[in-house]
Amino acid sequence: MPGKAANLPAVGGAVRYQDDAGPLTSGKSCRYFTNGNGILTHMNPPSFTIDHAEPFPHLSKAPLVEAVIEFRARAADGFDEASSRGHFESKLTGYSFLDSSRTFQHSSKLENGELTTQVEDLGWKGMRFQSNDKTRIIQLNRDGFVFSHLRPYTAWQDFSTEALALWDVYRAIASPADVQRTGLRYINRIPLTQESTDLDTILQKGPTLPAGLTSLPVLEFLQQETLFVPGTPYLVRLARTLPPTLQDSGQEPGIIFDIDVFCSQVTDPEPAVLRPILEDLRWLKNKAFFGTLTKEALEQLK
Repeated sequence: MPGKAANLPAVGGAVRYQDDAGPLTSGKSCRYFTNGNGILTHMNPPSFTIDHAEPFPHLSKAPLVEAVIEFRARAADGFDEASSRGHFESKLTGYSFLDSSRTFQHSSKLENGELTTQVEDLGWKGMRFQSNDKTRIIQLNRDGFVFSHLRPYTAWQDFSTEALALWDVYRAIASPADVQRTGLRYINRIPLTQESTDLDTILQKGPTLPAGLTSLPVLEFLQQETLFVPGTPYLVRLARTLPPTLQDSGQEPGIIFDIDVFCSQVTDPEPAVLRPILEDLRWLKNKAFFGTLTKEALEQLK
């Protein structure tokens, strides 16, 4: 008997899933199939625990390019640049207005053998503010809030605390009723040097080559997965790619490792509610990061 589809539990803190028959043994290969409605699902998901007490190694040379926290939310009617920009400028100490953006919709249609294209201006989307040291950017949009941190990245506590404080400023002015999606994204770039051209010394599971072609060098590759965390409203999207490198760029080739972890459950916009969700997402991000790179690669980053 397959495990029943569980209702989404309260988020934040340790969570665990157990199917009807009890915990499943570990070490099984991933299983997936479509149910009667054609929806990809998973029979008998294994038990899974988010353990905030689990230690992760500190990396003094972490390959982070950008860290992002997003709260997708709908601002109240009347939220626009004219009425809100001055309020943000007075509240966002250490930040300056960067730019404003609009949303456009492009459509094409074929009439009498001719293709015509139309562009419709859907109005103001939002604005961006940049920190004085140019390492952080805030997006204050009609459909939510995004906080980005570029290098140099200091610590999770600093990053998440500032994000929630800035979100509180946005919330006081934009008045969203709830948060439809809470997301945490870390984009990493791991350089490939002359000493580390073997992908198997960096990734625990690199690209699988066809039999008979395993001796050929890999110029580009792309790996993607989306994982569902049983018993939670959390999903984990992973992407590892080796993009082409321009010969004249002066940059060494590198693996881009993109980790996007998010909560798909509608939640209260209070920072006290969002904080434990972010802590769960951070743990999942760490689990994905340290579970993807080899011990040899991690040693090089310490």
